[in-house]
Amino acid sequence: MPIKHNVIEEELAKLGLSFHATPQGRRRKVTLDDYEAGVAAGREFEPHCSVEGT
Repeated sequence: MPIKHNVIEEELAKLGLSFHATPQGRRRKVTLDDYEAGVAAGREFEPHCSVEGT
Protein backbone atom coordinates (compact mmCIF):
# COMPACT_ATOMS: atom_id res chain seq x y z
CA MET A 1 0.00 0.00 0.00
CA PRO A 2 1.64 3.27 -1.05
CA ILE A 3 1.96 5.98 1.57
CA LYS A 4 2.00 9.62 0.62
CA HIS A 5 5.34 11.35 0.99
CA ASN A 6 3.76 14.28 2.85
CA VAL A 7 2.31 12.02 5.54
CA ILE A 8 5.72 10.54 6.25
CA GLU A 9 7.34 13.99 6.32
CA GLU A 10 4.72 15.27 8.77
CA GLU A 11 5.16 12.33 11.12
CA LEU A 12 8.96 12.69 11.04
CA ALA A 13 8.62 16.41 11.76
CA LYS A 14 6.49 15.62 14.82
CA LEU A 15 9.36 13.50 16.09
CA GLY A 16 11.91 16.16 15.26
CA LEU A 17 13.54 13.99 12.58
CA SER A 18 14.59 14.84 9.06
CA PHE A 19 16.34 12.81 6.39
CA HIS A 20 17.18 15.80 4.23
CA ALA A 21 20.83 16.76 3.93
CA THR A 22 21.64 20.38 4.52
CA PRO A 23 24.48 21.95 2.58
CA GLN A 24 27.38 23.06 4.71
CA GLY A 25 29.60 25.61 3.04
CA ARG A 26 31.84 26.26 6.01
CA ARG A 27 34.41 24.11 7.70
CA ARG A 28 34.69 23.74 11.43
CA LYS A 29 37.92 24.78 13.01
CA VAL A 30 39.41 22.82 15.86
CA THR A 31 42.12 24.05 18.17
CA LEU A 32 45.39 22.16 18.16
CA ASP A 33 44.87 21.11 21.79
CA ASP A 34 41.45 19.64 20.98
CA TYR A 35 42.83 17.85 17.92
CA GLU A 36 45.66 16.33 19.94
CA ALA A 37 43.23 15.26 22.67
CA GLY A 38 41.12 13.50 20.01
CA VAL A 39 44.17 11.73 18.60
CA ALA A 40 45.17 10.55 22.09
CA ALA A 41 41.63 9.33 22.80
CA GLY A 42 41.62 7.46 19.47
CA ARG A 43 44.83 5.65 20.39
CA GLU A 44 43.40 4.55 23.75
CA PHE A 45 40.00 3.52 22.38
CA GLU A 46 39.19 -0.18 22.55
CA PRO A 47 35.95 -1.25 20.84
CA HIS A 48 33.62 -3.71 22.52
CA CYS A 49 34.33 -7.31 21.49
CA SER A 50 31.03 -7.54 19.57
CA VAL A 51 32.05 -4.58 17.37
CA GLU A 52 35.46 -5.83 16.25
CA GLY A 53 34.05 -7.91 13.41
CA THR A 54 36.66 -10.56 12.63
